[in-house]
Amino acid sequence: MECCLLIDEAAVTIVAGNIRRSAGIRQGASEDFAFSQAKDNLWQQDAEGNWRIDPDRDSLRMANHTRVFHRKPTLEECTEAVRKQYYSGEGAIQWAGEAIARSNADLLNTPELKTEFLKAYSTGNGETWLLKHCPSLTQDELSHRLGRYGLNPCGEIIGENFHCNLSEIHLNQLDPNDRQSQTHAFRAGALSVAVLLHHQFQEPRYQYSRELDPIVGVSFTGLFDFFVHAFGVEWLRWWEQGRSDTMQGLEFKQKEQEYLTFWRETVHQAVWEYCDREGLKRPTLYNGAASGLSQS
Repeated sequence: MECCLLIDEAAVTIVAGNIRRSAGIRQGASEDFAFSQAKDNLWQQDAEGNWRIDPDRDSLRMANHTRVFHRKPTLEECTEAVRKQYYSGEGAIQWAGEAIARSNADLLNTPELKTEFLKAYSTGNGETWLLKHCPSLTQDELSHRLGRYGLNPCGEIIGENFHCNLSEIHLNQLDPNDRQSQTHAFRAGALSVAVLLHHQFQEPRYQYSRELDPIVGVSFTGLFDFFVHAFGVEWLRWWEQGRSDTMQGLEFKQKEQEYLTFWRETVHQAVWEYCDREGLKRPTLYNGAASGLSQS
C-alpha cells in the first residue's frame, strides 16, 4: 500500500500545469483484502454534514485497484464486485487465466485448446499444460507467456513488460459513405504504430518482450457521431430506447459490425504487409481502445 501511495502521489499533479491526464491500474492478489479495500470509504462526513476525503489516502483516487484471480472467480464474487462497482466505481476484478489465454492466441488457436488451457490454469496446472503441448518453449518464454495479464492504464491491452504504442482515428472527420478515405485513415494509423516495432529498448526485459510479443494498437474517437451521420435520426432514437433486437435494430447492429470488421481487417492487412516486408514478427494482438477492434 505504501508503494501505491507513492506512485499515485505523482498523479495528483493533474490539478495543475499543462498535464493532459494521469491514469493507472494497480493489480493485487485477489485475497489481499488490505489492497482491495484500500479505497473503501475514502470520503467521510463530519458532524456538520461536510464531506471530506481522508488526506492520508487522497492520492489513491488516481488509480484503479483491480483484484487478480488466478482461479476462476465464483458467481458470488463476480456479483459482489459488480455491485460494488455500481455503488462506488470500485471493485474491479480480473480473471488472469482468460487474459493469458487471449494473449497466447498464437498457441491457443482453437476454442478447444483455449478451453483446455483455462481448465488447467484454474486448477494451478497452466504451466504443466503449456509445457506438455509446447515442449519447445524455453523457461524464459514460458514465464513471459504466463505473465501476460498485466494491464495498461486503460485496461484494453494485456501483456508482460510491454509498452503501449497507440494511434487514434478521428471518425468525425470521415464520410461514412467513403470507404476509400476510411481505408487510408486506418492504414495510416496502423503504419504509424507498426513502424515503432523497430524501436530498440536499452532495457533488456522490454526488448525481449517486444521481440516475443509485439503489440500494436489502433483506436478511434467519435464513433457515436459517426453512426449518427451514417444511419440518421432513426438510429439515434433506437439507441435512446435501449438498442433492442427489433428487425430494424438487428439491421443497425449488422451495419455497425460491418464497419468495425472493415476497419479491423484494414488494420490487420496493413500491419501484416508491413511486418512481412520489414522482416518483423506479426503481432498476436491488435488492440483498439474502447473500439471493439481487439483480436485474440
